Amino acid sequence: MLTGSLVLTTSDNGFDMRTIHVANLTKQFGDTIAVRDVNFSINKGEVVGFVGPNGAGKTTTIAMLLGFMKPHKGSVKLLDKYVITPETAHLAHKHIGYVAGDITLFDGMTGQQYLQFMGHRFGVDATVRKRLDDKLSPQLDKRLKHLSRGNKQKISLIAALQHDPDLIIMDEPTSGLDPLMQETFLSIIREEAHRGATVFMSSHILSEVARACSRIIFMKNGRIMTDKPLKEIESNAGKLIRLSGADDQIKALLASLPGDAKIISQSKTHLELRYDDVHAALRWLNTKSFDDISIEDRQLDYLFIDLYKDEETTPA
Repeated sequence: MLTGSLVLTTSDNGFDMRTIHVANLTKQFGDTIAVRDVNFSINKGEVVGFVGPNGAGKTTTIAMLLGFMKPHKGSVKLLDKYVITPETAHLAHKHIGYVAGDITLFDGMTGQQYLQFMGHRFGVDATVRKRLDDKLSPQLDKRLKHLSRGNKQKISLIAALQHDPDLIIMDEPTSGLDPLMQETFLSIIREEAHRGATVFMSSHILSEVARACSRIIFMKNGRIMTDKPLKEIESNAGKLIRLSGADDQIKALLASLPGDAKIISQSKTHLELRYDDVHAALRWLNTKSFDDISIEDRQLDYLFIDLYKDEETTPA
């Protein structure tokens, strides 16, 4: 897990530089409100994960951050100076590295030609480019239309980072990458955070978010539902208690289950619970009969799954 990534710097006016500032952002498509009064700020040097179920409004939010889409209400300010609209966004883009969730490249170009084209638009730092080439080993001589999804993703990542941007915005950045390249991607993000870049990444790979990000923004139904440091989310994840025993023992445990215990799974011989207060759980279990027990911290994935389940039962 990336630690110490909440690196803050101070702008000339003495305040923490807000690399991203979103106020009351709203977007509607016909009768559907895709994004509803969204507010958040991200300071320089933060690595923030943007998660939520499909249709939550994440990609629409990112499109408005970059000026690709005009909000019906609200505003976006990037890098503490650029007020983003479809007409002015290009002024900020040279300071931003963007990886799209749906890659659209110029298929007739080779990887090298595409990177040169992007370099002409936004610049190239030769040292950064060499480091990325060494880490990602892209196929530069083949035409993009002949590359696999994973190799296209490598080219897209290099194009987004080769000009050493101050702000990096990524939508599903490891899509198509094999596990080894996903590890390489995480090492690159650590390096970007270390040099002070701000990273805002949307991903469905929850373990990736947990390892890369120091703060999580969870979105559903077009609203921000959770915006907390990762450590705070983890500390509130509770304990996972697994019990095994005979059928009558499991029945007795279920009959006396405390109200604040949540059943994760059960069978005739096994019971898996979530319990926030391990000391209270031990006091309860001290009076019960069972064959075996294990208690461990709940992984972040479990907490995300709870949030996703809540989404399924929440009216639109």
